[in-house]
This record gives sequence, C-alpha cells and structure tokens, in this order.
Amino acid sequence: MTSPEKATARRKIETFNRRIRQKNQQRRDESNRCEAAKAPLSRSFTEDQDLHAAAEEGRQICDTHIETQTDLTMSDVTGLQSECQSLRSQCEAQRVLINYLSINETTFIDNDDKVKLYIGLPAYDIIICTHRFVLPKIKATCLLSIFQQYMMTLMRLRLNHRMPYLAHIFHVHVSTISRPFQHLINIMDARLYPTLIYWPDVEQLRQSLPACFRNTFQNVFRL
Repeated sequence: MTSPEKATARRKIETFNRRIRQKNQQRRDESNRCEAAKAPLSRSFTEDQDLHAAAEEGRQICDTHIETQTDLTMSDVTGLQSECQSLRSQCEAQRVLINYLSINETTFIDNDDKVKLYIGLPAYDIIICTHRFVLPKIKATCLLSIFQQYMMTLMRLRLNHRMPYLAHIFHVHVSTISRPFQHLINIMDARLYPTLIYWPDVEQLRQSLPACFRNTFQNVFRL
C-alpha cells in the first residue's frame, strides 16, 4: 500500500472514531437534558401549568433528538469495521510482498537456489561465514545495512549488474551503491584472500588450459 492510501485509511479511521465520540457526547448531553426535563414531572402538574408545558416541551425535544441518533446506523458501523479489516489485510499483504522482493538478511535463508542464482555461492551458511570475515571493516549507512552492502557487492560480482540497476533494486541513489562497492572490493581483497580464496599456482593453471592453448601458447597460463 502506498503512502497516500495509508493516509486515506488513517483519515477514514479517525473520521469514524470522531463520529462515534460525537454521537456518544450527544447521547450524554441529551440524556442529561432529558433528566432535567423529566424531573419536574414528578411534581404535581396541577401546581403550575407553565411547568407542565415546559416539561412537555423538554420531552418533545428529547424525543426528537433521540430519533435523530440514527445518522450512524449499525450497518454503517459494521461497514466501517469491515473496511478497516480489509485495509489491515491489504497492508499485511503488501508488507509480505515487500519483504519478499527486498534484499535483506531474511531473503536467502533456507533458499540455496536463490543463493546460487544471485551470489554464486553454494549455500547460505557460506554467505554468513564470509560475511563475518569482512564485517568488522564495514560501516552501515542510513540507507543500506552492512549485510545489504555485502549482498550488493556479491551480486555485482556474480551477475555484473550495472550500478543504476542495483540502485533500483535497493531503492537508493547510484552513489549510495558505487561508494560501498569500491570500499568492499578492497576489504574483500584484504580479508578473504588468501584466507578463504585459494589462487592456484602457474603450473596448475597451465594444466587446466585446453590442449590447443598449451601447445600453441606455451607462455600463457590463464585467460
């Protein structure tokens, strides 16, 4: 639900509550007025005809106002309650959808296929393990958490997404993506290599080359 829709829903709820309070206040005022009007009825009406007339007038006013309390019927109240419940359900559905589409700490939990697709690592546990190595050197921003910065960097390395696309995914400005990316690349180079990243030596790399390259380009050991 967008912000204007939320504001409209809040205004409807506030209007409903205000009308209920006004009706309750009217009922209390009219009840007090009725009591004041009916009190003289306990006396003898033969004592004062004017008092009797005033009492009758007060009772008529009371009855008239009581009849006007039907402005907000029970069906109106039921309808407003149903509308409020519907809006709450829509808000909850939107919250679930936003969490599903967002990239945060819960996005990849128990979803190794998504980890392989977006990050290139075999499991979520490996993300957490590597994240702990770089965590002490990363600072959270007001828009991106430390985990989101790390995920953004891995997604760019894995999928080669352009900066504007990553900014669109994380709902931030391009500069909010580019600065942490450059910073994390240096941190990952210092923290993950050679502790977690193994780089083969020249002979191992040359053995992995296709035979046509080994025979034609003998000094080449990587492409």
